[in-house]
Amino acid sequence: MRDLVDCYYSGIEVVCIPHHKMAEGPLVVEQYKKLYSAIEGAVKRTGEVRNVNGLLWNWNELEMYLGYAFDHYGQHPTKPFDFLNAAFRHFPVRSNFHTHILLAALRLKNSNTIALNVDVFDILAPLVSSSILLDVCRKRLPNKRT
Repeated sequence: MRDLVDCYYSGIEVVCIPHHKMAEGPLVVEQYKKLYSAIEGAVKRTGEVRNVNGLLWNWNELEMYLGYAFDHYGQHPTKPFDFLNAAFRHFPVRSNFHTHILLAALRLKNSNTIALNVDVFDILAPLVSSSILLDVCRKRLPNKRT
């Protein structure tokens, strides 16, 4: 079970919050403080990981997604907002996808983060194939349905 959880999450922490009528003394407040601390720590760790990997949004990106979200909820107030769909609307997969793959390979090779004898395309293959499969699924190819 732990291996499955680790595939999708960095970890799980359980904080028990007793019912306020069942707990005596400051136990409920103490547990809420533990919960707050756990959430605060997870947010900080996530931000650090996103920052190291260049995945932290700047104010322009946040503004873009907020704009898409406001437009979405203005038209469909009960339907969940799809960040992936918004990203594809703003940054669609171009017809020159092969150029992007080549540029990514060159940047990766020049970044000095991989050994010289490693084939950069072996590293990029899972990313490229998952990108293609994601695009195929999103467009419902080969039998596109409306």
